[in-house]
Amino acid sequence: VLQPSQVVAAAVQVAAALTELAELEKTRADRSHARLLARLMNDPDGQAFTTFLTDRVHRSRAAERVVGASRYLLRRLGVPTYLPGIARLQLQMLLRAGPFLPELAAHAMLRRLREETRDVVISAEESTLQAHLQTRRQQHVHVNINHLGEAVLGEQAAKARIDDYLALLVRPDVEAISVKLSSIASRIELLSFQETLDDLRPRLRAIYRAALAHHYLRPDGSRVPKLVSLDMEAYRDLRLTAALFTSLLDEPELRSLGPCIVLQAYLPDAFPLQQELTHWAVQRVHSGGAAVRLRIVKGANLAMERVESSQRGWPVPIYDTKGEVDANYKRMVDYGCLPEHARAVHLGIASHNVFDIALALTLRESRQVQAQVGFELLEGMADPLRRALQRVADDVLLYCPIVSETSMQTAIAYLTRRLDENTADENFLRRSFGMRVGDASWQSEQARFEAAYLSREQVASSARRLQDRRQTPERLAASSDFVNESDTDFSLPQNQAWITEALERCRTRECFDVPMQVAGESLFQEPFELGFDPSRPQLVPYRYALAAEADLERCLDAAHRVAPRFAQSTLAERSAWLAEIAHGLRGARAELIASMVLDAGKRVDQADAEVSEAIDFAEYYRRSFAEHCAVPQLRLSPKGVVLVTPPWNFPLAIPAGGTLAALMAGNTVILKPALETVLVAQRFAAICWQAGVPKHALQLLFCADELGSRLIRDARVQSVVLTGATSTAHLFKTMRPGLDLLAETGGKNAIVVSALADRDAAIKDALQSAFGHSGQKCSAASLLICEAEVYDDPAFQSVLQDAAESIPVGPAWDLRSVVTPLIRPPSGALLRALTTLEAGER
Repeated sequence: VLQPSQVVAAAVQVAAALTELAELEKTRADRSHARLLARLMNDPDGQAFTTFLTDRVHRSRAAERVVGASRYLLRRLGVPTYLPGIARLQLQMLLRAGPFLPELAAHAMLRRLREETRDVVISAEESTLQAHLQTRRQQHVHVNINHLGEAVLGEQAAKARIDDYLALLVRPDVEAISVKLSSIASRIELLSFQETLDDLRPRLRAIYRAALAHHYLRPDGSRVPKLVSLDMEAYRDLRLTAALFTSLLDEPELRSLGPCIVLQAYLPDAFPLQQELTHWAVQRVHSGGAAVRLRIVKGANLAMERVESSQRGWPVPIYDTKGEVDANYKRMVDYGCLPEHARAVHLGIASHNVFDIALALTLRESRQVQAQVGFELLEGMADPLRRALQRVADDVLLYCPIVSETSMQTAIAYLTRRLDENTADENFLRRSFGMRVGDASWQSEQARFEAAYLSREQVASSARRLQDRRQTPERLAASSDFVNESDTDFSLPQNQAWITEALERCRTRECFDVPMQVAGESLFQEPFELGFDPSRPQLVPYRYALAAEADLERCLDAAHRVAPRFAQSTLAERSAWLAEIAHGLRGARAELIASMVLDAGKRVDQADAEVSEAIDFAEYYRRSFAEHCAVPQLRLSPKGVVLVTPPWNFPLAIPAGGTLAALMAGNTVILKPALETVLVAQRFAAICWQAGVPKHALQLLFCADELGSRLIRDARVQSVVLTGATSTAHLFKTMRPGLDLLAETGGKNAIVVSALADRDAAIKDALQSAFGHSGQKCSAASLLICEAEVYDDPAFQSVLQDAAESIPVGPAWDLRSVVTPLIRPPSGALLRALTTLEAGER
């Protein structure tokens, strides 16, 4: 058993030998390519040009757009200096002559891009793919086919992709394929974790069955089951992917199959999960099952994880430093190479870092696990290293992306990631193109390797995302800077359990009463109106009462009388109330979400974001108003009585925005919510009162629109805050000319899709906008404005239709659920009448 210092010393020697061997393996073309990439490292504008060009040019099929986009980049960034002379001359000609010969120029540009990427992304055309696989077989290289364009938007596309996988597995020349969850299902719902697992199992099971049924004949005459690698893309899919993998492989018919799962070492969670999978796999082998395979990668979705984390207010789930990633990678390799582990979990060491490869070679040799530890490289990225590695290791697997010639745009994300990796400052590949054993770059990488290996046991292995909504939220310091409230991370099991319990409490609660609050008095009187739950139209979840004229008068009188006194409240008092309201909203998040699901039929994730927005209003308004008060040139005074009239579709955030702004400015408020969502309004108002807002200063009034129009006309109401239809705003102005009206009204929301746009992203965003919250959002897109090329593209329309048709709309509704939403909320008499109808009479 080698000591850590001995492992390091041996690995460095192996790395040096492997590097020198790879240098000998280089062809003239390899050396030319390496020099090109070395020049690219020192040409930032060239890096930007290449990335933008890759991203844009393949998206359009119109010559004018291809040429226009290319010339725009050339004007902005210049001709890249890293390119050889003939390539720079071609780009100069494109810049000058492109507009006059667009078809020729576009053809030349696209041909050049395709030629440059042909060794990295292989054509899926039969003749090309067959020839490539045959060549690799003759070279004794194992190939793992990765069909690009992974994320499907619709169920028809998902079915077609599964058929593609099955067709690949039937081929005698295909040994291995990679599968991503996003390629076999158009919707992955973490809030329905078990249901999502149940939906994914038969899809992946069909692929596993095909792998088991069709063997690959290796050149040495051995027959092996085909290898299926289950890739883990995003952090949110980590636990789902692992659960799907283990639950399927525990099924008796798949006990003899040994597929692969991929873990990303830039996640601190990866090592504990590797341990869990290893313990499971050891038990599986002991009970007669086959060993499985684990591909260890460093991680390829850094930018995506950072963007999502920033948008949602979550910690980035990956390590802060490259050194930590390297250390965790080496810890995972070291753990996996232990004989008792490697016998149950074979390893695929996925790296182009010669020191990491040397480490695995050293460990597998010293621990006698050569048959269980292999190596995985990317197609077209390091062929000299691949040839050198094959001289000392017989298990070398090439990760080979394929794409059809007509769908090169689906390869853009992959190509962009590869460019990003090649040019990243801390990436080994950036330094490797001109590296020689013993030079400055070598010494730097050697020092990095030694430090990472020796610190592997010290690097943290606890998850970065620890949000637990079951815990009592912390109270923020009143003087802290404003930061957007974090949404709930529903990829975490504890948060899934938290919201499931809240929804169940709401679902099983017996019918209850929801009172108004008028002139400091809680009102609940007959005749009652019935609340409505869109998901359970046959049930009455709660009751409430509408205000009478006398109640309206008492409300107006109380608000008017209290207004001068409330205006004298101090800035500190009102700021403290809003801070306490924000804290109350945090503590009531689960109940508020459940109330919005019940009252408005909102999805949990959308309701959760609305709670965050309401908290942001409280925290932002108290800070921004204090800043206004500190400006000596401003003299601020409250308006008096403010009527807030929100819609039903955002039952918390919109009423919170108007109410909290008015209160912070020193106004008394009459909150008249939409009758469809009185429950959410009452819960919000209760949080405000509990925070210290006087009940005379914030009143809650339920009334029909006809009676409510008196509030608009009454001179005691100084200002009205409306979110609703433009026609409603005009009606209010007609009712009371000169009304101080703050109105957010309707419009025609459009999404513009250009020929250079990412069309899959456009479709995904359009459907989210149009149909999120059943299309009842103020910002719901109702119009796609497409360039002619996009509009006339049958593939675009087909994907759009497939994605729209794949949106689940729940079980079939009976007559009550069809009628009652049109008259929300239904009268008690009508609901009772519908309830008594026999099935044959509907």
